[in-house]
Amino acid sequence: LLEKYEQDEVHKAGLAVMDPASDYWQRTIAAVAGSIANEFNVSGVYIDQVSAMYAQACFRNSSQAHDGWSGHNGTGGGGSMWADGYRALLDATTESTGKSKAIFSESNGDAYLGSLHGYMAVYGLRACGFVPAFQAVYSGWTTAIGTFGWPQHDDQSVRGILAHQFIYGMQMGWTAAETILDFANSSSSNRDFLRALVQLKLRHGEFLSLGRMLRPPVLVSASGAPLPSVRMCTTDFAAPATCCNCTAILGSLWLATDGRVALALVNTADVPITFIATVDAS
Repeated sequence: LLEKYEQDEVHKAGLAVMDPASDYWQRTIAAVAGSIANEFNVSGVYIDQVSAMYAQACFRNSSQAHDGWSGHNGTGGGGSMWADGYRALLDATTESTGKSKAIFSESNGDAYLGSLHGYMAVYGLRACGFVPAFQAVYSGWTTAIGTFGWPQHDDQSVRGILAHQFIYGMQMGWTAAETILDFANSSSSNRDFLRALVQLKLRHGEFLSLGRMLRPPVLVSASGAPLPSVRMCTTDFAAPATCCNCTAILGSLWLATDGRVALALVNTADVPITFIATVDAS
C-alpha cells in the first residue's frame, strides 16, 4: 500500500486507497453488499465514499495486468478508469443485491448518478444562504438523504432542518435519533408537524421524489413587507454551531412527469403567518 488519505477529519483514520477498476475489488464489494441485502433482507445498502472522494491516478497499464486486475487500457496515470471502475463496481453490486434493493453512497458525485439510487447529502446547511443547486439540476433523477448540518437540540432548529429537507425534496432525517424523538415527545404540535411532513412526502412523491424542481415561489407577507425570520442552528461532527436567521415560510415548486405542478409550503414558526406566494407562470 503506497498511499493513504485521511477521510475522517475527527479521528484521523488513515484509509488505504483501493483500485475500483480491480476485478477483485469489484467482486468483493458486490459479494459483501449482496450478503447484507439478501441474508438480512434489508431494503438497501449504503457504500461509503464512492461518490464523495476524489479520483486517484493509477500508473499500471494493460501490459502489467495480473490475476484479479485487468489493466486500464494503457492510460497509465490518466483516463477514466476511476469513474468507469466504480460504475462497474456499483452495477455489479446491483446485480448481487437484486434490483429491488437501493444502493446509496456519500455526497453527490454526479459521475455515478446512473448507478446509484441516491446520495447521503454530505453538503447542505453548513452555512447561511444555502441554495439547492444540486436538487434544481438533478431532482427526479436521484434522491438525497438528509443534509450535512444537523439541528441543534432545540425545537426551532429541528423544525427548520426538517422543513428545508422536505421543501428541497430530500429524504428527511440523517440526524441523531434522540434529537427527533425528543422533538416529537416534547409537544403535540411538534408531533403534528413531523407527521404532516412525513405523510405529505409519502402522499406526493410524484412531485417531491420523482418530479423536477422549478424556480421557487416569491414569498412575502400579506402587507408586502419581508416575511418574519426564525433562528436555526446546525452543527456537524466537531464543528461549532452555525446559526442563521432564516425566513419562517419556506416554499418550492415542482413539476410532475405528467405535467402537473405543485406548490409546497412550510411554516417553520410556532405561530400562524399570513403571506402571499407568487410563482412564475412560464
